[in-house]
Amino acid sequence: MTEKLLIIDDDVNLLSGLKRQYHKRFNVLTAEGGAQGLELLKENPDIGVVVTDMRMPEMDGLETLKHIREISPDVVRIMLTGNADQQTAIDAVNEGAIFRFYCKPCEADVLAKGIDAGFEQFRLIHAERELLENTLSGTVKVLVDLLAFSNPEAFARSSHIKEWCEILAPELGIKQKWVLKLSAMLLPLCDLIIPQEMMVKLKSGEFLKPEEEAILQQGAQTVHDMIKQIPRLEKIAEIITQVRQPLKVKNPEEIAKLPLEARLLHVLEDLSWVSSELMLSSREFDKLRVHLDTYDKTVYEAVRTHLVNHEFALQDHYEGRRVPINHLVAGQILLSDILTDDNRKLLSRGVILSKVQIEKLKMIAKRSPMTGLVSVAELKRYSPSMRKLS
Repeated sequence: MTEKLLIIDDDVNLLSGLKRQYHKRFNVLTAEGGAQGLELLKENPDIGVVVTDMRMPEMDGLETLKHIREISPDVVRIMLTGNADQQTAIDAVNEGAIFRFYCKPCEADVLAKGIDAGFEQFRLIHAERELLENTLSGTVKVLVDLLAFSNPEAFARSSHIKEWCEILAPELGIKQKWVLKLSAMLLPLCDLIIPQEMMVKLKSGEFLKPEEEAILQQGAQTVHDMIKQIPRLEKIAEIITQVRQPLKVKNPEEIAKLPLEARLLHVLEDLSWVSSELMLSSREFDKLRVHLDTYDKTVYEAVRTHLVNHEFALQDHYEGRRVPINHLVAGQILLSDILTDDNRKLLSRGVILSKVQIEKLKMIAKRSPMTGLVSVAELKRYSPSMRKLS
């Protein structure tokens, strides 16, 4: 009995009766109206099922359901109402996305079975999220870590984009951060077919010719076609192909129709081209002014507001060291490129090292000796409260 049940109704007697009836079966919270219910929902993230009445003063059940869906989209919503007309049911399903609809009076056992089914649905949703956010994300990360050796600079830029996303996702109200994170991780795949002369232009912030923009689009489409073959990554495939869509659209109304994640990544990708640093100044944003017509203006301003001169964990809680390849540890951040003795770049500065990358470096070092030490940053030992960049 870990997840909680929240019952919302303006009838105090009904709430008391249901709590007495269910207190041994469920962990019950009650709220006398929608506003109080929403407050309890914010204070109790372990609420799995909400049962709400339809007709309540100040905030009716339909409005309450809409707010619940915004605050906690995974919470399973059930409506229990004496207002049993067809339109109420239609609105509850279409606008409140309810799981079950019951009419008053409702037998206690019937409602209890519906609540049990609601908790089962809640657990299924979380199991799916666990699969997506951890298992699938972990698998993708291993593949991306290996691909980083094919284009070190592209994947170093991806590390910065992921860090920027951590800051901006809550500011822009992006709830599915794992979607944004995976999109940022896979975005560098689009750059594997970009000619060198285009790379130089992108770094300088120059305009691309129409045929060069077409190459960028084609790269994104190619990656889209590959990723969409992976079950449950279809949304990410769509976002990746739409990141560079504003280059072709250049119409504010059309740009606004693109997914928020794509509009954000479009700005962040351009920033990663004009800056090799995690911390940004107004100078980097000045370089983007020539491309303002391709950005969502609201997203661009949010990015500028929250990233200019933002002090990252690296500055305050990390210290630099120089270590040999064999002493590298996962989680360290490269402060310089890793090169072979014949000057071939293996990984770019800014990359957060993973176990896979370290093992790959050790294998390469056996075949192609690398002399000297590697500059890395790692958490200071006296900073236990600091989160690890990842």
